[in-house]
Amino acid sequence: MAQRNFLLQFLSLAALSGTTLGMSKLITTLYALELGASTAQIGLISAAEALGMVLLTLPAGLLIDRLGSRRLYLLASFLPAALHLAILLWSNWLWLAGLRMLVGTCVPFRSVAMNTLFLQRLPELGLNKAGWFRGALMIGMLLAGPWLGGKLYEYFGFLAFACVALSFAGMAFWGSGFWRQEQNQKEKSRSRSNLRQLLTEPALRNCCLIESLSSATGSLFATFSLVLCIEQLHWSQSQAVALVTTQGLITVLSLFILGPRLSSLKAHHAYLFALASACMALWLFGWAESFYGLALAALLLSLASTSVHLSNVGRLTKLTLEKGGVSGLFSLSQTMGMLGGSLIGGLLSHWLELRQLFPAWSLLLLAVAGAITLIEWRSNKRRLT
Repeated sequence: MAQRNFLLQFLSLAALSGTTLGMSKLITTLYALELGASTAQIGLISAAEALGMVLLTLPAGLLIDRLGSRRLYLLASFLPAALHLAILLWSNWLWLAGLRMLVGTCVPFRSVAMNTLFLQRLPELGLNKAGWFRGALMIGMLLAGPWLGGKLYEYFGFLAFACVALSFAGMAFWGSGFWRQEQNQKEKSRSRSNLRQLLTEPALRNCCLIESLSSATGSLFATFSLVLCIEQLHWSQSQAVALVTTQGLITVLSLFILGPRLSSLKAHHAYLFALASACMALWLFGWAESFYGLALAALLLSLASTSVHLSNVGRLTKLTLEKGGVSGLFSLSQTMGMLGGSLIGGLLSHWLELRQLFPAWSLLLLAVAGAITLIEWRSNKRRLT
C-alpha cells in the first residue's frame, strides 16, 4: 500500500511538472507574439532556455551527489517561480529571453532529481513500471500544459506568468515530502573512466546524434508552429493551440499503444521510417493550410519521433556500459537538439519565409541523416578491419 501511495503521488508530481513546463513554453510564445517579436527573436527566446539546460545538465548530477536531491529540487522549483514573476517587470523580448535562460538552468536539477528518486524506488515498485515516469511527464508537457496555458493566456494575458509561478511553487511543496537524502557517492575516478568509455562507444554516439536530430526537429515544430498558424495562416489562438495539443496527444498515444509494434522494427528500418515520416510532415507544414492537413503533419512527426526514441532506447539497453552515464549523455543530446532546433530555425528565418522554413529543414534533415549514416558505416568498417 505504501508503494502504491508513493507511486500515485510521484506520478501526479511528474504530471504537474510536465504541465507547468508545457504551459510555460506556450505562454512564453504567445507573450512574445504580443510583444511583436519577430520569428528569429522567438527562436532565440526558445533557444535561450535550451542553452540554460545545456550548461547545467552534466553539473546537475555532480551537485546532487554532493548536496542531495531534496534541497536542490526545492531551490530549482522556487527560483523559477520568482523568475516567472520577474518577467512581468519589463515588456521586452531580450528580458524575456534572459529570464528564460535562467529558468532553463533550473530544469536539469528537477529532472535529474526526479529521475534519481524514481530509479532508487524502481526495484521496490517493479521494473515493469520503468516507463511510467516519462509517460506521466509527457501527458503534462504535451497535453495538459499547452491546453491550460492557452486558456490561462486567453483569460489573463501576460499575467498568466503568475499562474506558472504558483505552479512551480506548488511543485516544491507537493514534492518536498518525497525526497530521501542520499549518501554522498564518492566514485569520481570510476565516473571519469566511464565517461571516456562512453565517448568512444560508436553505438552510443550514433544514438545520441540521431536523438539530437529528432529533438531538433520537434523543437522546430514546437517553436514555430504557433507562429505559422497565427501570423501567416491567420488562425485563432484556440485553433493554433489545438494543433499543438493534438500533436501531444498523438505522441503519447503512439508511445503507449504503438510502442510495442514500433520497437519490434530493426533499428535501421525504424530510422528510415522516421526519416520518411518526418520529411513528409515538414513538407505538409510548408504547403497545407487546413487544420486537418497540419494535423496529419503532426501525426507523421509524432510517429517519427516515437520510432526514433524507441529504437534508440532499445539499442542503448543492449550496451554493457554503465547506464547512469549512458542516460546522462543521452539526455544531453536531447537538450542539444532542442537548442539547435530553435537556434538554427531562428537563423534560417532571416533568409526564408516561415512557410519555406519547414521544407528547407527537411533538406537539412536528409543531409545530416546521410552524414550520420556515413559516420556509422566508417566506424563499423574500422572495427571489422
